[in-house]
Amino acid sequence: MVKSVRKKIKELSKVGDNETEIATLRAIEVENYKEHLNELTAFVKDSMGTSIAIYHSSLRWNGGENLPFLQELVSSFEEKHPTSEITQKLINKLHLLEKTSVGSRILNIEIPNSTNELISLNTIKGTYTLVDFWASWCPPCRTESTLLNELYSSYHSKGFEIYGISLDSKRENWLKAIEKDQRVWPEVSTVEGFVTPVAIEYGINALPTNFLIDSTGKIVAVNIHGKALKDKLKKLFQ
Repeated sequence: MVKSVRKKIKELSKVGDNETEIATLRAIEVENYKEHLNELTAFVKDSMGTSIAIYHSSLRWNGGENLPFLQELVSSFEEKHPTSEITQKLINKLHLLEKTSVGSRILNIEIPNSTNELISLNTIKGTYTLVDFWASWCPPCRTESTLLNELYSSYHSKGFEIYGISLDSKRENWLKAIEKDQRVWPEVSTVEGFVTPVAIEYGINALPTNFLIDSTGKIVAVNIHGKALKDKLKKLFQ
């Protein structure tokens, strides 16, 4: 579902001058990955019971509408395997999903920007703020920059903010991407890749990942991209 789209993108990139079609495919790539995660959860639900093999699937668990099932699953798993180390790993994973689900709150984040100035999420938080995890090496992230520029231009004056957190591990690549993609909103990074403390804290294991929060830090949407993000902001700021 994902690799076939990436293959098509690669073919189009070789030909050149297919930016619009590639951007469309990037959006499909993101949506297909989300569908893959939902299918994975469905497979766990229908076929795996409380097998210890569930642990491997947990590396890609996602919350949202799947959260109630996962809560029930972990509870059943704990009853069957009360002393297993895997049980604690699944409980920890579940707590992380609960922490990053709609209705939960993102507490303050403070990370340095490109000039090593500490930028606090609380100081720039608007009526609605998109906490955007991305990286220069992530093609869908780079493509999404165009949409984010459009949305920032349209809604910034109405209270929309973006707090970009790069999971790059090479500072030079991060800075070049900011400039090339014209990411004019607050952009921060510790240049530690996926071992960036905040990435570990919020369980970020794939990019792009985002959280749309309100002025109190409450999460109102998770992993919302493309047309869905555009429609959501239009509704919120109408």
